[in-house]
Amino acid sequence: MAFVQDKQRGKVGERIVRGYFESIGADVRDASEDTAYQAQDVDIIAADGITYEVKTDYMFCRTGNLALEDSVYSYAKRQSFDSWLWTSRADYFCFVNPNQTDRFVTIAASDLRHLVRFERLRRVEKDDGYKSISLYLLPFGEYRDCFEIIDY
Repeated sequence: MAFVQDKQRGKVGERIVRGYFESIGADVRDASEDTAYQAQDVDIIAADGITYEVKTDYMFCRTGNLALEDSVYSYAKRQSFDSWLWTSRADYFCFVNPNQTDRFVTIAASDLRHLVRFERLRRVEKDDGYKSISLYLLPFGEYRDCFEIIDY
């Protein structure tokens, strides 16, 4: 049940980002339900081929941090694996605060990975009942200039 809830909560951010692209007349395709793109952690594909992974961060407005999933341990599979931060084939990551529907931030995937590798970010563990997640917390205020802020 938790997986289904996570997926529904994530759809909020995907709708916001897709809505932005549609509002500026960009031709985009929702790939979030396409299993081939799910395996690549890609949610949106622009007509020019640029791909986006959208993360809806419900804690961002309270903490000021972006939660970046490093790895996941699945209790059901009894296995650990790298998370979207390292496995996504998206060109850009978009982070959405679901309480702010007219704004999101975006960063090139390669730039975000560089930050995680070379900056001293705090690392925490989160257990949601069906998996344990290792996260990096990126204090957005300190790294704001590394992101593009999209207002619409």
